[in-house]
Amino acid sequence: MTTDQVSLDNLDMVKEADLVYYTSKNRKNKGLIDLYLQGKKSVGIKAAYLLRDTLKVTGTSTVPKADFALFYDDLTNPGTGGTGHTMQMCDELKVPYIDQRIYFNWIKKV
Repeated sequence: MTTDQVSLDNLDMVKEADLVYYTSKNRKNKGLIDLYLQGKKSVGIKAAYLLRDTLKVTGTSTVPKADFALFYDDLTNPGTGGTGHTMQMCDELKVPYIDQRIYFNWIKKV
């Protein structure tokens, strides 16, 4: 099995319309993503993380779209932070997913 790594610095975000669209769809993220795409990296790492988390689901012209997702969620505050954002992208794009409440039960049965 091989693992490919893709750096966001090597992707031309402006050309990745779906990635930008879905990441910016949440109004809270739109301004941050717009600044990041204008080259204002001073907006912090948060914009890069949001794009990365969206990319995991949408894919790009060179990275395939997700078919399924496994999450390790914070069960005391589920669906929040970057994991929550990625889960929302899965919901939006109808990518099925599970979290540890399901796959931990599988492990127990083995």
